[in-house]
Amino acid sequence: MLRTQHLIRLVSLSLLLAHAVSAQQDRSRSNSTASDTMRSGGDAWLLLPFLGAFVSALATAPPAILLLRSHLTPPDSLGGLRVRMLTVFVSAGGTGEVPHTAAYSGGIQLLDGHLFATVRGEDIRPSTQSRFFSVSAGYLTRPLSPFAGGITIGYRRSYAPSRREAPEVSLPLLWGNKRSTALFAPTYVISRSGVKWTYRWQVDFYGLPEPLFAGFLFEAQPLRDGVSGILALHLGARF
Repeated sequence: MLRTQHLIRLVSLSLLLAHAVSAQQDRSRSNSTASDTMRSGGDAWLLLPFLGAFVSALATAPPAILLLRSHLTPPDSLGGLRVRMLTVFVSAGGTGEVPHTAAYSGGIQLLDGHLFATVRGEDIRPSTQSRFFSVSAGYLTRPLSPFAGGITIGYRRSYAPSRREAPEVSLPLLWGNKRSTALFAPTYVISRSGVKWTYRWQVDFYGLPEPLFAGFLFEAQPLRDGVSGILALHLGARF
């Protein structure tokens, strides 16, 4: 937990520094002479560390992007993310491995102001691959109506390939409007054997008669024999 907090603080500081350097360079270019302009092209590599920090933030702690609230996209004419939303969903797909491996999941997500809670189960067959049930809840900050991001803490019980129990920490980032809602959530499961990660990308489209929706789910996670990517069709209801 402490390592995660330190990571968030470090990445957030890097993002703020990147923003400050970018703004300073923009001002200096407008007041520079012709010779200075010719030399400035060779300094572009100086932004690479900050670009790396930005990419790392998106990969490990996506809510850190909300620190750039004044430079995010302008308000959406379709409205923003709902203040309160209860989502029930199921999904079915596969990993694309040979032999074919099927993946099924289902759960409930609750968004109520700054509260975000999830209950979820997943089964990757053959059953020796992965099967678990998890519960988590946490706090989201909402600087702009289309966005919400923060941290949740939960508990995961795995049934395959072996029975284990471990805490989990997730850093979800949500954004949406009247037409769709997207969730990107890196999740870190902390056990005696180390820290295991799962990247979850979930997109819901509200083109079906209310309250139904359809979308897709992509998930990457480590398995016994490497990293597995799951692509599944996502169906549910939003209230």
